[in-house]
Amino acid sequence: MSADTAALYQHTRRPEWGLAIIATENRDSREYQFQDGKIRTIKEGYYHLLEPIEKPDDESDRIVGELEQQRDRLATRSRMLERAKREGKKIFTVKEQVALFLHRFPAGFEDNLYAEEVRGTGEGGRKKRNRDRAIEIAAELLNQDSINNFIDNGNYEGLRDAYVEVLSATDIASTSADARPVKKLEGQGIVDFAHGVRAFLYGDGPLPQRFSNFIALLMALGVEKPTWPMVTVPLGLLNPQEHFCIKPSVYRTQSRRLAPEISYTTTPTAAVYSGYMRMAVELGKQLRKAELEPKDNIDIFSFIWETMRPGVRKQLESVGG
Repeated sequence: MSADTAALYQHTRRPEWGLAIIATENRDSREYQFQDGKIRTIKEGYYHLLEPIEKPDDESDRIVGELEQQRDRLATRSRMLERAKREGKKIFTVKEQVALFLHRFPAGFEDNLYAEEVRGTGEGGRKKRNRDRAIEIAAELLNQDSINNFIDNGNYEGLRDAYVEVLSATDIASTSADARPVKKLEGQGIVDFAHGVRAFLYGDGPLPQRFSNFIALLMALGVEKPTWPMVTVPLGLLNPQEHFCIKPSVYRTQSRRLAPEISYTTTPTAAVYSGYMRMAVELGKQLRKAELEPKDNIDIFSFIWETMRPGVRKQLESVGG
C-alpha cells in the first residue's frame, strides 16, 4: 500500500459489505464507507470488528479511490437534499420512480403496454418513439461494414445521410437541433465527418479520447453546438448493452438524486458522459433490487424518460406519495 493511501478494512462479521475506508472520525465513533455503497457508523469499543486488509499497492489505490468517490458522492448528495429541503424543493427517490413506472406498466419491462408503446413490438413497431425500431435502423446503417463500404466507395454523403437518418429515427434526438446541423455539412467537411464517424464508433484507442476527438471535429467542421443526442444516440443504439443515449433534460434531473457531483455541460464531454454512464449503471442495479430487470441500457433510458420528464412530475409526486 502506498504511504499516502488510506487503510482498507473489512468487517469481520459482515464481509458481504465489502472493504471499507474511514470516512470520518469523531471522539467516540467512526464512519466507514463500504464497497456496497453505504456509510456505517461504528462506535468506540467495536473498532476491533474492522480488520485491516492488505492488498497490492495498485489494487489498494484503485479500491481506495473508488471508496473516496463514493464517500464524496454521498456527502454531496446529502448537502443537496438538505438544501432542497430548506428551499421546499422535491427530489424524488428511485423508489418513487419505480412506483410511478409500475403504476403505468404493472409488469415492468415485461409489461405488454411497455413492449408495444416503448420497445415497439407488434403493429406499433414503426413509430418514432419505439426503441427497437431505432436500434434496428442504427444496426443496418451504421454497422462497421456499412461504414467501411461508404468510405471505400467514396460515398461520404451517403454516410452523412445515414447518420442523419439514425438521429431522425428516434424521439431521443431532435430533427432540428440534433440532425439538421449534421445534414448541413458539405464539401470536404463531409469527407472529414465520414472518417471521424468511423474513428469515433469503431476506432482504436479508449472511448474518452475518441469521444473528445469527435466533438472537436464537429466544432472544427462548423457545428457550433454539438448536442448530447447528436453524439450519443448512434453510440447508444449501436451498443445498447454497453453505452447510453443521453437526453440531457432527464439525465440532469436523474443525477440530482443519484450523481449530484456531475457538473453538467451543454457541450458533450467525455468526463460528463462517463459520469452519466456510472449513474445509469447504478440505477440499473437499483432497478434489479426492485425486481425490475432491464434488458439493456435502452430500458434504463426509458425508465428515466418515463419517470423524469416534465409531463409526469405531478404523477410522480402523487403516486410516489
